[in-house]
Amino acid sequence: MIEDVVVEPMTEQFIVWRCLHSGPLSCENIAQWPSDGQIPWEHYRKRNMPLLLKITRTYRACAIIARDGDIIRVGP
Repeated sequence: MIEDVVVEPMTEQFIVWRCLHSGPLSCENIAQWPSDGQIPWEHYRKRNMPLLLKITRTYRACAIIARDGDIIRVGP
């Protein structure tokens, strides 16, 4: 069980712009995607980042994240 989970608004320091299916994600690995993947990650990054940054700057957050240190996970 993860004991040190922090639940907080997502900030500009770490915008989670893609799904967690290839997770866990961190600031260091969010821009690294599986080489055998079929998803056009760069396309989604170019589309999602400006939108999520604008929402975050306007409303101070566009999502609530749960992190373990600097890692966002799916499940335990």
